[in-house]
Amino acid sequence: MPKSARAVSVIGGADGPTSIFLLGKTGKKSLTEKLRQYRYRKRRVRAEAQITANPHILEEVIVYMTDIYDAEKLPENSRIYQEQRQEMREALILRHQPELLGETMITLKPEFDGVQSKEGKEERLKEYWKQVSAQLEARSKKVQEIPEELFPMEYSIYEIRIPELGNIQFEIEKNWGMFGGSCGGGDKKKIKKLEAIMKKIYLYYGVSEEDIRERSERHGALVAVMTQ
Repeated sequence: MPKSARAVSVIGGADGPTSIFLLGKTGKKSLTEKLRQYRYRKRRVRAEAQITANPHILEEVIVYMTDIYDAEKLPENSRIYQEQRQEMREALILRHQPELLGETMITLKPEFDGVQSKEGKEERLKEYWKQVSAQLEARSKKVQEIPEELFPMEYSIYEIRIPELGNIQFEIEKNWGMFGGSCGGGDKKKIKKLEAIMKKIYLYYGVSEEDIRERSERHGALVAVMTQ
């Protein structure tokens, strides 16, 4: 496993199943955080200004990765492929056809009414996470039981191996137009070099005039990648 890793948002918006953020009592941001966000906004503005319309379809991106960077398609019987396909399928079903999940949808919220002590809140939170974990497990099992004909996928993973730097992986799902990448290397310098390659591939995938005008998810994901 790589010592460091970086992932970027999937174009098309397939998010992970659950994200929970806990804020402090005041919710106020530190000066360091404000400066970090200011610098990020500046980078984002520069990135948006550099993007021009030059889209390519996923089949063209696959040819580009294969010809230029010797990308190889992972076998469908590999553990990595099976695990990541399951995660992608769950995320896509959750977003596009949640009715297939029935009662396994996550509906819980942490309740702290009447609890004053820190210890009491920690116990409530532990119990909440146990319940969420149980629901997540039930949902994953439900996804596995959904027949392929009810939710077909055309999914693949392409990997670029650079021995002196690390690996880059791209997940592609053609039915829903999903395209996302991640990379792993030994240290931050190597990660930066891998990210530079990822940016070139994302730029090749590109966006259309309509994506730019409508600020589509594809456009937003590309901006996010270029702002890294």
